[in-house]
Amino acid sequence: MPRSQTMQTANSTETIRQPLASTLARRIFSFPVLLGILLVAGACLDRYWNLMNASLHQHVYSAYCFEGDMWWHLAAGKWILANHAWPTQDFYSFTAYGNPWIADQWLGEVLIAVVWGLGRMHALMVLLAALSGGILLLLYYYAWLRSGSVKAAFLACALLLPLASLPFSMRPQLLGSAFLVVTLISLERFRQGHRRALWILPPLFMVWVNTHGTFVLGFVAIGVYWLAGLREFRLEHLESTAWKPNDRRRLAMIFLLCLVACTITPYGTHLAAYPLQMTVFMPMIPRVVPEWHMLDFSRFYGQWFLVLLLLFVTGQLITRRKLQVAELALLLFAAAETVLHARFMLMFVPVFAPLLALVLAEWLGKAGLGRERYALNAAVMAAACAAIVFLFPSRARLQAGVELWNPTGAVRYLREHPVNGRLLNFDDWGGYLIETLGQKVFIDGRADIYEPGGVLLDYLHIYYPQSETMFLLRKYHIDSCLMPSNAPLVTMLAAMPGWKVAYRDQISVLIGRVTNPNAGISTEDIRTPAPKKDGNR
Repeated sequence: MPRSQTMQTANSTETIRQPLASTLARRIFSFPVLLGILLVAGACLDRYWNLMNASLHQHVYSAYCFEGDMWWHLAAGKWILANHAWPTQDFYSFTAYGNPWIADQWLGEVLIAVVWGLGRMHALMVLLAALSGGILLLLYYYAWLRSGSVKAAFLACALLLPLASLPFSMRPQLLGSAFLVVTLISLERFRQGHRRALWILPPLFMVWVNTHGTFVLGFVAIGVYWLAGLREFRLEHLESTAWKPNDRRRLAMIFLLCLVACTITPYGTHLAAYPLQMTVFMPMIPRVVPEWHMLDFSRFYGQWFLVLLLLFVTGQLITRRKLQVAELALLLFAAAETVLHARFMLMFVPVFAPLLALVLAEWLGKAGLGRERYALNAAVMAAACAAIVFLFPSRARLQAGVELWNPTGAVRYLREHPVNGRLLNFDDWGGYLIETLGQKVFIDGRADIYEPGGVLLDYLHIYYPQSETMFLLRKYHIDSCLMPSNAPLVTMLAAMPGWKVAYRDQISVLIGRVTNPNAGISTEDIRTPAPKKDGNR
């Protein structure tokens, strides 16, 4: 090839590369991407602030990054990795030891355990920030997909951030929240004519059922979309477009495939049926577990919930925009369930975000994004990313957060003064004691295994002293108690002869029977016994 032709070819290749690089840079530093980065930064900084102000969030629904249930999820994940099996019976407690128990969130628990092995609390905080930011990005995309306005989508997600962050604690339910948004996005894309958008759902549900019970909400969403499209009608403020026969059959087939996918678990069909079993056969859990309580309208998040609903209703009345039947049905269901059970906030936020964005889009008008300022966008993105990195909590701050919510001082005392006997522990600390001491506990966050045998009810009758409290302490052969410093039981026992405080700090009190100076926590190691291999699937 002549030299001149070679040079021309090289120049043309360079000419092609320059527009490609320029186009890629423009996409990366575009205004929509900037808004997404700002939402991710908001989610991460919210979790950082949450950790640094943990004392302000005690007894608030799932407000703390590393609340009590995380620890037994971590312990279960470690056990599964170590034994290459799935548990079928309890071996963490002395009150329900040997009773049937399945790790219904095992895939999320394994993820937590793997990340813990990479860097303990520091690595878990990275995972929490990444998942929190990822969920905000999914919400942003979903709101934009429905409203067609990136500005309205960003504003809706920003307004919903205080509510969206409520379930952002290091538990498998965080993955369930992400899967729910992906399901809603797939349904919306299918409604807009993307026929292949639903094929992601069967494999998603296979992963979801092994991760968290929120997969039931995914079935609710699919079912509502299918039912809403059976007939077509139009009212003044409400409309429904009937599915084409092929689309209706396709949606029904995907629903059935998702049902089949939910049987692909180590426990067969048990994981798919587990949420229903808890709802029907364990009525105490919604009454005693805080996140199942009614939404607290005396707190900011309850009041903000009402403000946003009022904003949406006002916008609907002003704009007179027609609602889709499926959207309205899901919104009414999610809002009602959230009022009755605060934990349903994880469904309300993704259902509400696109509707709020639609109203905001009407108010913001149809104006475009205007002229892009790529240099300014890049500078703001860099500042947001720098804030995420440089404000990341130090290991000391992470440890301080753990110490503020867990009896770390009492655990150190028990390690230095190993004693025999049975310990009655605060339920929120059960998982932490399982993970740190490796010994059997009275109770932990797995309320589903403690209610059937009456242990949960007995615990409540002990924690809040009643006439049978002392009888129950004798029934379970309790020699010592580890409780919060302000627990009603501590006040009662401290005033009684025969009981003496062995350790006390601002968080916890360890009190034991004087008649047995060696009373304390059992030294039986819970990591040794394992379920029979033939019982695992």
